[in-house]
Amino acid sequence: MTGTEQVAHATEPVYKRRGIRRLATAMLAVVALSLTACASTGGAGQAEPDTQKLTLALDSTPILNYTQTGMSGTVSWVWSSIYDTLLKVEPDGSVSPNAAESFEVSEDATTTTLTLREGMTFTDGSPVDASAVKASIENIRDAGGPDSGRLAGVEVEAVDDSTIALHSPQPNGLMPMYMAVQLGAIANPAFFDGADADTNPQGSGPYVLNAEKTTSGSIYVLDRNVDYWNKDAYPYEQLELRVLEDETARISALRTGQIDGATVAPTSVNQFAEDQFNRITSNSTIEGLFIFDRTGEKVPALGDARVRQAMNMVWDRDSIVKNLYGGEAITTSEPYQAENDLYDPALEELYPYDIEGARKLMAEAGYADGFDLTIPSIPGFNKSNPMVVQQLGEIGIRVTEEDLPITSFFTEVLGGKYAVISLGIESRSALWDLANIVHRGSVWNIFHTGSDELDALVLAAQSATGDEADEIFDRVSEIVMEEAWFAPWAAPTAYLVTAKDVTATPIAGSSYPFLYTFAPAD
Repeated sequence: MTGTEQVAHATEPVYKRRGIRRLATAMLAVVALSLTACASTGGAGQAEPDTQKLTLALDSTPILNYTQTGMSGTVSWVWSSIYDTLLKVEPDGSVSPNAAESFEVSEDATTTTLTLREGMTFTDGSPVDASAVKASIENIRDAGGPDSGRLAGVEVEAVDDSTIALHSPQPNGLMPMYMAVQLGAIANPAFFDGADADTNPQGSGPYVLNAEKTTSGSIYVLDRNVDYWNKDAYPYEQLELRVLEDETARISALRTGQIDGATVAPTSVNQFAEDQFNRITSNSTIEGLFIFDRTGEKVPALGDARVRQAMNMVWDRDSIVKNLYGGEAITTSEPYQAENDLYDPALEELYPYDIEGARKLMAEAGYADGFDLTIPSIPGFNKSNPMVVQQLGEIGIRVTEEDLPITSFFTEVLGGKYAVISLGIESRSALWDLANIVHRGSVWNIFHTGSDELDALVLAAQSATGDEADEIFDRVSEIVMEEAWFAPWAAPTAYLVTAKDVTATPIAGSSYPFLYTFAPAD
C-alpha cells in the first residue's frame, strides 16, 4: 500500500467509510480542548490581525523532554513547536507527508518506509538525515516515557541517508499515525543527554526555545526558526505559552486581552459574545469511569463482570449532561465516538439507569454489602468525583478520594496504582482505539486484560478492510461492552474561545486544534 492508500484504511475518519450508517445515530461532541491563542494585544476589540506573536495558554506545566511528555493536550504545543514530525495529521484525521516527503506501508502492515526531504537541518546546523531520525525514534522507544510502549519491539533501520524503515514485530496499521505525533518527533541526538534534554531541547521544528525569556513553570517563549523548511505554515514570528491551570484565570486573561484564546468549560462559554470572540468546538473525548482492574488483582470485586455491569447502571446520563455539562454533551455508554467503527448504536441501551437492577447484580456477585474503592482526585480534573462517590455509594461501593498532583499522573495511574479512575480519553479511529484502550498491551489497558479471541481480533484488524473489518470491529465492541470494561456517561462539547482576529481548525479525533492550524482570522 502507498501512504495514501494505507491512511484510508488505518486513520481515515469513519464517516468516509461506513459513517453514513453511524453518523445518523449521533454526532458526539468532544472534550477537553486545551488551548489558547494570539498576541497579548489581541483582545475582543482588536481590529487587525497580529502575526508578530501568538500567545497560548497551557493548562498544565509542560515537560520539555520529548520522550517524557504527553502526546496530546495543551503541552503538545510545546514539543510540536520545537520538534518537527515525520508525518502530519490533517484536519480530517488522515495522515500526510511532512518532514518525510513520502511514506509507504507494506501489505502486511509490518513495515513502514519513509523518505526524508533533502536539506533539512537542526537548529545547530547539523543535518536531519536517516541516522539522526533513527536515533531520535529509538531514543523515545527506549526512554520509558508515557507513550514509549507504542513502539515496543519496533526496529528502526536507516536504509540510506534519506530513507527510514520501521519494522514492527506484528502488523501495525497505526505506524503512520504514530509518526505524525510525538512518537515521530525529530530530536537532535547531540542533546539527548544531560540537562539540555530537560531545559533546552533542540530539534528541527518551526520554533526555537528562547531560554533567556522563558521562566520554567510559568512562561515559555519560542522564536521562529528561520531555517525551517515549511515556515509559511506558521504565520507567527514568536510564541508565548503561558501556564494558566485555573480556568478562572484563563477566562479573565482572555476577556482582558492578555491572551487571545483559551479552553472554556461549556458552563462558561456564554461569557463570550459571539460578535466579539470565535467559538471553536471539537468532538473526541469520552468521559466516564475507566475500570482498569478487570481481573480483580487490586480490588477482587472488580474481577466479577456483574460488579462492573452494575457500575454501568448507576448513571442517569441525561441528568449528568444537564447538570454536569450544562447541556453541552451527548450521552453515551460506549467508550468510542459515534463516528468510530467500533461504535455500535445497538449497544447503547445495554446498561440503562437502573439502581435496583444494579443492586441485584451486586448481590448475585456476592457483594450486596459493597466494597471499598479508592480513586484519585486530580486538581482541575476532578469535577465528576463527587458524583462518582454518590452514585457508586447507591450500590454499596464506598469510594475514597486520594489527592494526586498532575505531575504524578502518568507515573501513578499508568503504574497501576488505581483500579478505577474517572477520566476522559480521546476516541479517534477504530484502529487507534484498539491500540489505545483495548489491546492487551495498550497504554490504557493498564492491567493487561485480554483473551485469545480479542488478541486475534486486534491483530487481524491491522490489515483488514471492508466487511471483514466491520465484522471484527463489531465483535470487539460486543466483548468490551458485555464485559463492562468501561462505564462512560457522556462526550462533552469542548470549547476553544479565541479573539475575533485569531482562528484555529479542529482536528478529527483530537480534543484540541494542532499548533499549525492557528492563523490570523480573515
